[in-house]
Amino acid sequence: MHHSDRHPAARCLCALLALAFLLFVAPASHSLADRRFSYTDARDARLQALDCLMICGFSVEWDGAGNSNAVTTLSRWEEPIRICITGSPSSDDRQQLNLFIMEIATHCPNVPNIYLVNSERDADIVIYYGPLNTLAQHVDMYHEGNWGAFSYRYDSRHAIISGKIGIATDKNNTASKRHLLREELIGVLGLTNDHYLYSDSILYQEWTTTGQLSDVDWLMLNMLYDHDLRCNMNADEAHRILLGKIMR
Repeated sequence: MHHSDRHPAARCLCALLALAFLLFVAPASHSLADRRFSYTDARDARLQALDCLMICGFSVEWDGAGNSNAVTTLSRWEEPIRICITGSPSSDDRQQLNLFIMEIATHCPNVPNIYLVNSERDADIVIYYGPLNTLAQHVDMYHEGNWGAFSYRYDSRHAIISGKIGIATDKNNTASKRHLLREELIGVLGLTNDHYLYSDSILYQEWTTTGQLSDVDWLMLNMLYDHDLRCNMNADEAHRILLGKIMR
């Protein structure tokens, strides 16, 4: 799939044997009316977020076999996460990563603890900032021309064990780098697909420079890491459990 420079956040999925490498690159844009996430009460918000989670947490844009919107089972981290930032990040890039890690800890207490480390060798997730033509060296199965991308690897239980993120420094401005950091990092955390539902979401499928997660993004991430779910759970079972909790 070809992607224009205006829509760089790209996604794809590839599986290799019992361990899988997943790479996500942005889809082509569609013209849709601007619809922001709104709700009447907490239950309504969670119901809408659950519908969105079924897209973002249980499907990918396409898989290694060329299947569009391929259905997957739940994948998420089960152990503490160590992140290393490499390449040529700006001081703002570093600051934004620190800020986002603190935001995740505040808004999503069930996500395993995230720590910054100085060495790639000690890291579970490596975030690389560099020229567009170098991203292929740092993200598994990178698709040429994408301004931001990520890949991750999971074990036979579908527990995520490593991830790689690449962000182009010669194509993105400060605002788009802030957006891509958040979009790609929550992708590595397990929200693996975009959607067309809410334009203020960091995972909205059309290209934006939204710099913060919206309420629907935080709700989805919390649902993904709900204690009653488990890795390798299918969408139907996860939906039944989460819906039951919402409707209590």
